[in-house]
Order: sequence, then C-alpha cells, then structure tokens
Amino acid sequence: MDGALDPGRSKMGFALGERELVFSAVLPADRDDLLTEALRTGDFRPLAPYAREGTPPVLEGGWDGSLFVGDGTGSRELKAALEGAGFSCRLVEERDSTLLARAVYFRLHPPRGWRRLLPLSLLTPPRPVDDLAAWVLLLRGRGEDA
Repeated sequence: MDGALDPGRSKMGFALGERELVFSAVLPADRDDLLTEALRTGDFRPLAPYAREGTPPVLEGGWDGSLFVGDGTGSRELKAALEGAGFSCRLVEERDSTLLARAVYFRLHPPRGWRRLLPLSLLTPPRPVDDLAAWVLLLRGRGEDA
C-alpha cells in the first residue's frame, strides 16, 4: 500500500491506497508528528478525526509502501521531517493536482438533484480536497492517470 502527501501552509492532504483509494485525511500542517507515528506503526486510527474518505486502516507489521510528496509549498520541510523519521520519500510534481482532485471528488460523490444538470466546472466541492490532491500525486508517482 502506497501513501502520498499534499503539503501546504495551513493543512496537508494524505492519501493511502493500492488500486483504489483506501483512506484519506486532511490534517493541520503542524501535525506531521501524528502522521509519522501512523506510518511507523501502521495504525492510522489516530487520524480518524481528520478523515475524509474511507476508514483508517491498521496494517499488520506496519506500513512499508512507497511515499510520495507533492513538490509545492512546504514540501522540502515535510520531506526532511519524514526522511529524518526514517522514511524514504519521492517528490512528485503538483501541477494541476487540485484541479484533478475536484474531478476525483465528483467521481466519488456525483452531484444529485438539480446540481447534476450543471457542468462540473461550475461546481465547487463542499470541502477541502487536499486529500484527493494527495491521491492524484500518488497515482502520478506510480505513473498512473487520475
């Protein structure tokens, strides 16, 4: 199972998955310690208050997948913190990841009622999509399309 982070000034998106998105969260930017501990133990339940998609998994034997970090704001500091904790990270280009994350949101949560008549480009997700931007980065890091 692989993971990805979309760092920012005030918050960071996190996504975890294999073929499909398993779990995602949007955490405050200063909670990289909580994320580092979850990665180290494989127990993502402490991230439950920040969950956006899926249920936080508990991975037997800890987490051992690839970790991708978006190359935008705050990426160097986050990458350094994760590598300092013993994780190997790879920077991934963030260009257009938020735009693609909006499309992912509407694939996961199709508009209902009269909103389904509007073009998706006119709709705004009702929540931050930093976690889905992280999912886009994970797919990009693997060489897959979002």
